[in-house]
Amino acid sequence: MFARLHPVEVSGGAGEILEEIFDFASHGRGNLIVEGPTMTFSERSRSATGKYLWLRATALGVASLTSIPLWAGSTVTARAAETPEAAAARERQGTVVSPPGEGEAFMAGAAKRAPSAESGTRGHVTSTNAKGQSLAPWAEPAGGDAPMAYEFPPAVIERLKNEVSTSSRAFKADGEAVSQQDSNGTPNPFALNPKAPVLLSSFAGTPYTGWIPPDPHLAVGPSDLILAVNSTWRIYNKFGGQVFSRTLGSWFANVLPANQTGISVFDPWVIYDRVSSRFVLLALAKRNSDKFSRYLISVSDNSTASGNWCNWSLNASVNGSTNTNNWADYAKVGTTSNAIVVTSNQFNFPNPNQSFQYTKVRFIRKSQIYSTSCPAVSWWDFWNLRNADNSTAFTVQPALSYFASTTSYGINSYSGGGARLTLWRFGTPSWPPSLVRQSTLFPLSYTLGPNAVQRGSSTRINTGDARLLDAVWRASGLWTTHTVGCTFAGDPTTRSCIRWYNINPGTNVISQQRSFGNSGSYYYYPAITATATGNATIVFNRSGSTEYAGARYTGRRSADPPNTLQGSANLASGQGCYVRLDTSGRNRWGDYNGIGLDPTDERRTWIYSEYASGTSTTCSNNVWGTRFGRVTW
Repeated sequence: MFARLHPVEVSGGAGEILEEIFDFASHGRGNLIVEGPTMTFSERSRSATGKYLWLRATALGVASLTSIPLWAGSTVTARAAETPEAAAARERQGTVVSPPGEGEAFMAGAAKRAPSAESGTRGHVTSTNAKGQSLAPWAEPAGGDAPMAYEFPPAVIERLKNEVSTSSRAFKADGEAVSQQDSNGTPNPFALNPKAPVLLSSFAGTPYTGWIPPDPHLAVGPSDLILAVNSTWRIYNKFGGQVFSRTLGSWFANVLPANQTGISVFDPWVIYDRVSSRFVLLALAKRNSDKFSRYLISVSDNSTASGNWCNWSLNASVNGSTNTNNWADYAKVGTTSNAIVVTSNQFNFPNPNQSFQYTKVRFIRKSQIYSTSCPAVSWWDFWNLRNADNSTAFTVQPALSYFASTTSYGINSYSGGGARLTLWRFGTPSWPPSLVRQSTLFPLSYTLGPNAVQRGSSTRINTGDARLLDAVWRASGLWTTHTVGCTFAGDPTTRSCIRWYNINPGTNVISQQRSFGNSGSYYYYPAITATATGNATIVFNRSGSTEYAGARYTGRRSADPPNTLQGSANLASGQGCYVRLDTSGRNRWGDYNGIGLDPTDERRTWIYSEYASGTSTTCSNNVWGTRFGRVTW
């Protein structure tokens, strides 16, 4: 345990000193408290066995002496910043500073209601029992603006991806430090960047289920993990052993209609809420014939996945208690200290076509949905969210918050490309909750990334649009990422790459941002998480003309130069070409990947992703596979 030093100015063996300090810190041996702004290490020699400088340290108020090996002849000038423990304590205490920003409470154009829900039911990993009670509905008068047509519907996204010129994507991304692939697309262990996070172990995940895309996602608890894909979820122990497996349809059968004919259960998203020690599993259900759309939510009754759960089926078509002709897609769940926050993109039911209407945000009290008695729950909805330029917000990512605070955040990009991000502030100090468009942020401009070239086929892999793919809020800031377009020096071809952001929501400042990729390769569907002190990890997919679609990861230590990532390393190599077309002719991949910190040891990050499985030269015979692993700093 140590005090992070920032900013740091060094001379002499600077890198070695910082490496030693951070290596020491990563092993959690004690809080290094730096007294004074300057430390000078003037030893002229270092013995073969190592010479140690003793520094006074404190650990949670208990004084002790701790040694750190330091190279000689170096000077470190630094300002002591938060310790990991202090950052974690600030999160636990919910200490938050948030400016009013644009200060627009989302009232006009965003009606809100608090109706009853369907009854909750009891679930268990081996059995289920129906249980719950009804709650009398109530509602405010209807209101809100008519939805604005979305500027970039999916069909237009695909056309733009195919037609946009390379000259419009002139932003140059960072190249990777080291190429990790031989020309034949197989991993080259001799080229791995030694500074990348270390893969401690990896395991086979859920195999092909017949669904496209798989939507792999992951949550990590103190003793076990949950892995979810379309349309199955599993529990694993931390040694890779499978404990439980169930299809989403069968798991939620006790809250779905008896006649499930025509119902699809899809888009799983799972989190571990460290503040409240609960797993939350979210999925969507849809049936066109009777315009049926539901948020399916399952919550564990404690910090272990292998126990009792409560299930709910909440009407996703209603805005508050007012029925609409819309269904929910791409739902995500975030948290405040006393509520969960569900977001979704709302589309109208096909008649004969469907189109995007608006984004909806639903608040649900933890006192209800985390109750082990599985009661009915009420909610409060906001919808038709608008960016500052009055365009309709799309895919608002709610942050998984590590703060014991009634404040949290959501954030969205412009899915067709742009130079803005919209930061939303969620407030649940009382009920009803508040939703405020806090600020418009101005990052480096971003464009659509093209679909990805792959080895062995002329059919490109769909890389989605430029929507943000996840969000996590730590003491080190709000972290989020998406797929964008990049060009590289000496390479005129526009390729898909990763863009990541580290944002200070207390000041509305983008602290760090950068694109990451490499000439000759395509990077897509990143997922990001970070520690309280700013060690970040990203998992993503990569392919190219000499590389099948595989899964990789990268990251950065908080001591690394700002706006940089380290070289990537391999989680799962693609085995063959991949062609799995949906009804729109898209070669579906993604739509996201999974990542989560181990709550028992923040040095450890678990990652979950897909890769092309199968070696047939007939690409449509191959399928996706998944793999998960544990990396460490």
